Amino acid sequence: MSPQLLDSALTRAQSSGFIDGLLVIRNGYIVAERYYNGHDRLQPHNVMSVSKSFLSAITGIALDQGYLDDWDVKMLDYFPEYIYSDIDPRKYDITLRHLLTMRMGIRGEAEDNYQVYHQLYTSENWIKSTIEEPLVSDPGERMRYNTFQTHLLSAIITKATSQSTLD
Repeated sequence: MSPQLLDSALTRAQSSGFIDGLLVIRNGYIVAERYYNGHDRLQPHNVMSVSKSFLSAITGIALDQGYLDDWDVKMLDYFPEYIYSDIDPRKYDITLRHLLTMRMGIRGEAEDNYQVYHQLYTSENWIKSTIEEPLVSDPGERMRYNTFQTHLLSAIITKATSQSTLD
């Protein structure tokens, strides 16, 4: 690895103004670690949708280690406390696969000017509110980007493994 190219990349990262931290790992070793804009390695940082990639990997590990039976386990099997007599029967069909591919059937965040995102984000119980969110399509029919499907997936993995995905 060229030290000049690495220095150039680090300089560009700092001058961009929107990168708060940069870690370069090569062959299993940290070769550069820089923080900008008042941040440091101990400060929690919102990584936005990057967590979805980690959660996808964690799901694969949980499946491989037998914590989850398969991709088609039913979401409501993990949340029987949210099954009500008037629940949309299509919700019984929602699987882990649907959550991983964001095909649960609820509104996407951008479809309504992020109103659904704000509504779910400000609720006291994200799991309950997401499960109760009306379906706008059948599970598996259409991909709709919605962060809260990922939260349901995280809650399932937490229940299945008895370990928080934050750990």
